[in-house]
Amino acid sequence: RVILFFCDFDTARRRMLARFDHKVEEEKALTPLAESILPFEVPVAYPFLALNTSDESSEATETRKQLVVNFLSGKWIPDTTEMAARAEEAKNYIAASKRAVRKWLKK
Repeated sequence: RVILFFCDFDTARRRMLARFDHKVEEEKALTPLAESILPFEVPVAYPFLALNTSDESSEATETRKQLVVNFLSGKWIPDTTEMAARAEEAKNYIAASKRAVRKWLKK
């Protein structure tokens, strides 16, 4: 089983800067983000789950945690349509993040 966690650009940027504890310039902190956002292929030989982690509320975090536990334990596998919709959402977020990073780095 494969799980892809993704989020919007603003959330990714905030998380990355927090990791660096604001000790580096934002442009330098964002470079690894730009380089790490690579295209991905949806697995076809095994179950795949894409989860948007942009909502950091305790309720959303708990919901994601349950989905992951149920997915990994085999209690729940999203159907093909849901997997495709989640994968498409992830691709859209990743593409938007790439554009935002490039725009931010050009400032």
